[in-house]
This record gives sequence, structure tokens and C-alpha cells, in this order.
Amino acid sequence: MFQDHPNPDMTLQDMTVLITTLAAPDLSTGNVPDQHCSDLTNLLHSAFGHIGSKRLEHFVQQKFGSEARKSINGKFCSCQHCYIAKSTCRSNLGSREQLLNTMDTVTAGLMGQFDEAVPHKGRYALTIREIGSSYGGCHVIMQKSDASAVLLHVLANWEMKTGKKIKAFRSNNGGGF
Repeated sequence: MFQDHPNPDMTLQDMTVLITTLAAPDLSTGNVPDQHCSDLTNLLHSAFGHIGSKRLEHFVQQKFGSEARKSINGKFCSCQHCYIAKSTCRSNLGSREQLLNTMDTVTAGLMGQFDEAVPHKGRYALTIREIGSSYGGCHVIMQKSDASAVLLHVLANWEMKTGKKIKAFRSNNGGGF
């Protein structure tokens, strides 16, 4: 159906008719286009599998020419389905098979020694993150030997505030604390 090179003779109206035909309901497969598509950009985004704006612009330029690309450039709007899909993505640090609850898993990492002292005159940064809620923090410390004391203090505060015990602790073991 598509040509391998841009078609300079294809107008925006021709492209709209083609895309509308592609996105027409197919009752045999149950493929019904999204109802929120009100303009050409939304229709293209939905018809080609909710692809991103840059990929959509590149695709349109390849298949229909640069004039068609100009008609959608900068007019990419938000899609409800894409927002919902992005908001339900889970952390890559957790297991895909089980849902992590608050205080199930905590990770920590020690960065440094920095050449110049960062704010508060520290040369190391200790990052701590609770995977279930994605809550975390970064603590600037002076010496590497202070990392374990700061880590234990923060974890004790978290356990006291939530009333739950930490079930698993992960570290990259690169810090040596």
C-alpha cells in the first residue's frame, strides 16, 4: 500500500483519506480506532500503534514527503492511552512477577570520592531508595566510613515512621560499606 519513497504529489487531503481508511473500524477483527482522535496528528498516532512524535514525523516524511511532515510538526498532542500506560509502568529494579509493597526492598549506593567538595563540604554521596513506593534520598557525607552509620540511621527512621520492617536490602557492593 505504501511506496518506498516520498510521494510529492500526495496532498494532505489524500493522506487524511488514506489514514482514515487505514483506521476505519474492522468489525471482523474488532479493531475500532480510538474515539479521542480529533485531528490528523492524533489519527496518525493512533493508527500506527501509538508511536512517539519524533518517530511519527520521521515516518510521515519518509512515506509522504516533507510537505506532509510540516503539517504535523509541533502539533503532537497528548494521548490518554499513552498517559495511562506510562503511569502504570513499574520500576525496573523490582521483580516483574510480584508487586512490591512499601518497605519490601531498599537499595543503596555510594558515589564518590569527588574531586571538589559538594554542598555541605562532603566528598561522597549516599543514595537510598525504597523500591515499592519509589521514595528515596541522597545524603552527602564527609568520609566513606560514615556511610554505614548514616544508612542505619535512615533505615531506622523509615522503619519507625512506617511501622514496617525492611524485608530485603540491595547494594551494588561497589562502595564497600
